[in-house]
Amino acid sequence: MGIGGKKTHFKTCPLCDATCGLKIETLRSEILNIQGDAEDIFSKGYICPKGARLGDLHTDPDRLRGPVKRTGVDSNGAAVFRPISWDAAFLEIETGLQPYLQGNRNSIATYLGNPIVHSAGALLMAGTLIQSLGSINLFTASTLDQMAHHVYAGHMFGDSNLACVPDVDRCNFLLILGANPVVSNGSEWTAPNLPKRLRDLKTRGGQIVVIDPRKTETADIATTHLFIQPGTDALFLASLVNALISEKLVNMGRLAEFSDGYVDLVRWLAPFKPEITEKRTGIAAATLVCIAKDFARAESAAVYGRMGASTSGFGTLTLWLIQLTNILTGNLDREGGVMFPLAATSHPRAEIRGGNGFVTGRYYSRVHNRAEIRNEFPVSDLADEILEPGEGQVHALICHGGNLALSAPDSGRMRKALKNLDFMVAIDPYINETSRYANIILPPPSMLEKAHYDVSFYHLAIRNVANYSAPVFYTNNPQEHEIFAKLALIAQGNPELSVDDVFESTVQQILQGAVSETVEGTAAILQNIDATEPLERLLEASIRLGPYGDQFGMVDQGITFTLLKKAVHGMDFGALKPRLPGALKTANGNLNLAPKVFAPELKRLLTLVMLPENNAWPFRLIGRRQLQSNNSWMHNITKLQKGRHQCNALINPDDASKLSVETGDLLTITSECGELTIAAEITPDIMPGVVSIPHGWGHGQSGTKQKIAAQNPGVNINVLLPRNNIDPLSGTSTLNGIAVAVSKAK
Repeated sequence: MGIGGKKTHFKTCPLCDATCGLKIETLRSEILNIQGDAEDIFSKGYICPKGARLGDLHTDPDRLRGPVKRTGVDSNGAAVFRPISWDAAFLEIETGLQPYLQGNRNSIATYLGNPIVHSAGALLMAGTLIQSLGSINLFTASTLDQMAHHVYAGHMFGDSNLACVPDVDRCNFLLILGANPVVSNGSEWTAPNLPKRLRDLKTRGGQIVVIDPRKTETADIATTHLFIQPGTDALFLASLVNALISEKLVNMGRLAEFSDGYVDLVRWLAPFKPEITEKRTGIAAATLVCIAKDFARAESAAVYGRMGASTSGFGTLTLWLIQLTNILTGNLDREGGVMFPLAATSHPRAEIRGGNGFVTGRYYSRVHNRAEIRNEFPVSDLADEILEPGEGQVHALICHGGNLALSAPDSGRMRKALKNLDFMVAIDPYINETSRYANIILPPPSMLEKAHYDVSFYHLAIRNVANYSAPVFYTNNPQEHEIFAKLALIAQGNPELSVDDVFESTVQQILQGAVSETVEGTAAILQNIDATEPLERLLEASIRLGPYGDQFGMVDQGITFTLLKKAVHGMDFGALKPRLPGALKTANGNLNLAPKVFAPELKRLLTLVMLPENNAWPFRLIGRRQLQSNNSWMHNITKLQKGRHQCNALINPDDASKLSVETGDLLTITSECGELTIAAEITPDIMPGVVSIPHGWGHGQSGTKQKIAAQNPGVNINVLLPRNNIDPLSGTSTLNGIAVAVSKAK
């Protein structure tokens, strides 16, 4: 809509899990204003500082508008890039990858960074590219983030994509561990304006208990905050489940009818008495038992854990214990507990009980002999796959939206590995700490030049909603799905073919297995798809065959993609409803309470109680979220960098006194693999013996082209994180609870 060139656009913010609606006013190519969309069916006008600055990302002069090629280095040793055409860029890529496509294809690796889940086109076409490359060497940001969520769900539910979220709007008792949803806007929990939703929970008489080594912004809202020693969440939860059993608080309700393994569970958790674990966790046994009783007796209750839980040394075990707490109290799959969203693009078989279960280890990595999990290997192993010689050594890398040089553990070794590559393609809007090593950089369109649909996050939403938004501006550059399709054709040896052929093939793959229960045959559906644009064709096939779709004319009240496009403020399909046992995909269709893979991990966890303190590394390092930051994405925006510098080390006043440190003084922090210097900020909000540094900083390195970020570089926490410290069940890097030494900088 618009008058005289002035237009109003409605778009879903693509920056985080919250999926907030935006109202964007433009005058031709100029952005006049961005604010929250008050009519959005889900976010109702809420907006965070990042969403308000989406226009600054679009207009950032440092953002690449076309491909560039690395041509050499300058006198300071920094990479030099020059612009080239798209045709020339793809020809360079075809030539550069050719030796590896014709030889051992495992010598090509792919890394998919966090931005892929915010791009429907890239997400829907990534599988086609990976399949076309034919390499086992796939790495993603999942093993720096949420892989433990997938693995526990796979073992318990039989489906590693089946996610449950706290039904916060109907909850009476919310227990939060290792998460700061007020700042993260949820994370693996799509719920816009969580600060208001949490306050509403308290207003109706509910309790919020936050257990965290830091008194976070979420803890400020909570009714109770308890400090816990970093890395001991699994110990606390094992004792919590022990208390539920020993205090006779278990009441599974209808879940007992389709649950297996309770007897094994009781035996496995018997050693974890609260009196035994309290010294290590820092939470008194009496306090823990009180939490167990309050949780079990609440009208409805939910446990939620996130990065502090999933990126600990026992991440998968921690998330399994979280879900056990919900299950044993009957709070899984019920209103006010944790529930399973049913997204508009859910597979037609989503509610058919039973399946093949969850399988890992179909093949193994070359250097560390790690089992594949969900077709990928731990990103912490990528540097070794590049640097260690031998058959299948990685020589070429395709990197989409990932800043490995800042985000991967043991960053020094990762930078060495990236420098050692023979050929690298980066799909990235910036010349940053990672893409500076690329031979070719292909910039995707800006977030305002792309259509948007949250393929991933509606599977995590606290209401079943959907919203499609068209681009605000149009560009002649290829969209991300077109870039992926072209790379797939190069990998297939057919670079001269049209990308339209790749799109149609992908649509057919999406339809496979679904058509027999809807209409006759894939061909019939393809003929009935109304959309002509490739991404829209992919989305239309999924939505019309989904749980709310018209099944291509077979359901009178079902939605079509055309109807969704017209609903500019989104469509609401209602509150979450129980889905079990229908959604379970285990072999027998039951909840698996005691998967055998967790037994050895519980034994390993028990040894943590017995281990003596390591006086050589007396502090524990944790990360933290920041509202004005999003990994390393948002640090080149001037208005988000105003005020006091955000990258500092939080330290308790008692520790500061012992070190003779005041706020602003420099600290030296050392781990077994690295050292950095950072300014101290003294606060009682961090528990003694703990130091906290935010993730995503460390800019200003040689050869990068982000001026604002370089002026406020901060330090890279991943320098301190050992690459070989991973959760064995999920391959997730340990990012929290790292043993470090802290001293006043000389």
